Amino acid sequence: MIFRRPKEKKSPLNIAGQERRQAIMEIRRISYFGLRQVLFYTGLSLLIIGAMWLAMAEQTGGAWVLIGLGVVSLGFVVVQWYPEILWIHHHNAGTAAYEHKRYEKAELHYQKAAHYAEKFGPDDNRIGLDLDYLATVYHFQKRDKDAEQLYQRALDVYAHTKGPGPGHKDAVQHDLDLLYADLHKTRGGPDQGARRH
Repeated sequence: MIFRRPKEKKSPLNIAGQERRQAIMEIRRISYFGLRQVLFYTGLSLLIIGAMWLAMAEQTGGAWVLIGLGVVSLGFVVVQWYPEILWIHHHNAGTAAYEHKRYEKAELHYQKAAHYAEKFGPDDNRIGLDLDYLATVYHFQKRDKDAEQLYQRALDVYAHTKGPGPGHKDAVQHDLDLLYADLHKTRGGPDQGARRH
């Protein structure tokens, strides 16, 4: 699912950054799920073969070993997969709510997605993605201080994580610059975005 911003907010930099984000997330998802699917189907196969051997009353000792290995394999997959599934659910639900301009619901889902993304470790940049999207929701809700803090945190995450490259950081910086431009228009104050460069 592609995260879209209103037309007046799009720029070539933002569009390119989002396309890059989507491609990298898809590559990560395929490789991540590929390994887990192998483990899942291996565990399931071991359970089925073990149950068949047990039902035929042949090699009951071997059947229990296969059943045990199947249960361990499936247990590992479930324990490891659960936060990933919840992150995907909340991230996609937040995006859907945002696209339908249900900002309160989008906020809730992005907060939960960020919570689960923190469990993926310090080298994972999905927390930056959710912080960026949550900041955008805050920006549309006119919660500019909260949005600015989250954009800054997202920039920090991208600065310290191994990941998809400078495109994400550039997109977040662009979003922060848009926030500063909006603040400059509404308040008539000095250009705060210039301090960041």
